[in-house]
Amino acid sequence: MSDQAVVSLGNFLLAITLARSLNKVEYGTYIVIFGALLVANALHAALVVYPLSVLGAHRSASELKRLAASSMLITLCMGVPVSGVLIATAWLFTKRTDLFVFVVAAMFAWQIQETLRRSLMSHLRHRAAIFGDTVTYIGQVTFVYATAHYHVVLTSRIGFEAIIVGSAAGALVHGIVLGVRLPEFSRLLDLLKQYFQLGRYPLLSNLGFSGTVLLFPWVLASRGLAEVANYQTMMNVIQVVNPIMFSVGNLVIPGVAHELLKPNGEARAKRITFRYMLEGLALLALPFLALLLAPHFVMASLYGHTSGYTEHDTVLRVLVIGAFAMYLSHVLHCYFLGKQRVGIVLRTQFIASAAAAICAFALIPLMGLSGAALSYITLGAGRTWLLVVALRVDSQKHEVPEECAVSVEKA
Repeated sequence: MSDQAVVSLGNFLLAITLARSLNKVEYGTYIVIFGALLVANALHAALVVYPLSVLGAHRSASELKRLAASSMLITLCMGVPVSGVLIATAWLFTKRTDLFVFVVAAMFAWQIQETLRRSLMSHLRHRAAIFGDTVTYIGQVTFVYATAHYHVVLTSRIGFEAIIVGSAAGALVHGIVLGVRLPEFSRLLDLLKQYFQLGRYPLLSNLGFSGTVLLFPWVLASRGLAEVANYQTMMNVIQVVNPIMFSVGNLVIPGVAHELLKPNGEARAKRITFRYMLEGLALLALPFLALLLAPHFVMASLYGHTSGYTEHDTVLRVLVIGAFAMYLSHVLHCYFLGKQRVGIVLRTQFIASAAAAICAFALIPLMGLSGAALSYITLGAGRTWLLVVALRVDSQKHEVPEECAVSVEKA
């Protein structure tokens, strides 16, 4: 939890600092390209980070050092074609050729740092990972703040420069702590195939979710990059749900898997999921209430009264409802992952993402920020409803065998 807190706090402070330091067009430019960078990272998370986490848990400390090096090499190879798509996306939305080198460098630095970080975490060395994470994420904020302090005119490039500097420094710390060795070149192709086998289904889920969420600012860009900035400054606040949501999910998946091994495992798995869900909601209650009751005060406190980001109270309240639905859907999503019901996760994600995408293309060009907020609710509420239906169907399937077992015992 503390490691996730460092990462989330660093990301939050970086987003706020950039929004306060850049004008709306420059901040909107950064957000649109940063969204493409996040999609590239979602691909890396599925095809490298997830398999590394699974396989690394079963390797010795010495073997993990070589596996981490091999994973970095795979990251670099995979990043070459991805960087081409990243550059094309950046040019399509912003026509800014001056940012290409910095965006690609930021992608490689971030992914290498994340690869080393996850290598440590695969052996449950979360405390050891905190050092590198602090250097990475707090370092990014410090870099932007220090640059702004010297009265340099900042552009969207500063965000990517901060990622490069912070991630490179953090990767160096992680690498020293882990003690990386040379990769196993002879087994690299086999490892690549194994990574793809493990990561292909998470890839679909990751791209479906992150791609849909990031679609909203991309469609908003058609109305101007300043509109993207207005939307993202609200999402920066809404995403306070993320560290709690991800932490609860990290508890639900192993918790469900563990409870299923016990007698009456189905009921126990549901109870532990519901318990973790309520504990997360208890933590979210205060920030959600603050945003619902005093959205203007919250935005003015973070961005300043004259920032131009305090004028959309109703939209912010709608986004809070969407964040609540997103939280519920994520917990249920993790419940089914704990049961290894990947098919249900993929189907519900696909349907909810398709519905949200349709809303985005239909509503955002007409309604702007309000259309984006309604599309966000569609994604969260749609996924929640589909997973609740799947949960009821799944429960009915397990009730029948239990009734049969009781009747056999009586006979």
